[in-house]
Amino acid sequence: MSGIIWAILSGLSFGLFQTFNRKASLRKSVFYQTFYLMLISTIVVVIVTLAIEDINQLVLLISWQSIFYFAVAGMIHFVIGWTLFAVSQKVVGASRTSALLGTAPLFATLIGYLIFSEILSFLTLTGITLIMIGIYLVAK
Repeated sequence: MSGIIWAILSGLSFGLFQTFNRKASLRKSVFYQTFYLMLISTIVVVIVTLAIEDINQLVLLISWQSIFYFAVAGMIHFVIGWTLFAVSQKVVGASRTSALLGTAPLFATLIGYLIFSEILSFLTLTGITLIMIGIYLVAK
């Protein structure tokens, strides 16, 4: 599949997720909402991974330390990130939260520079700038 089709599918699925997640936040607390999101996401990722990847090859390529770090990063991301995401959806709504979520490249760039001294190329920084301008225009 081409990158354009994947991008369209990603945008559509995220829009659907935003809608359903917002509806769920009206009936459940954000902690239950995050738990269900983690449970469903884990099941989907495991099923998709088993369907499209050769697990034996994957296990041979990575160390247990890498798996541990990946799992810890995932737990931090989901438990903290998605709980705060659910809270923001409940407070300001799905459309504003979605626009604010688009600022992730800006924060990733800043944190990557401050912690790892990573410097991005001019072309990448131009792309991030265009994303930020687009988010500003959508939020306005």
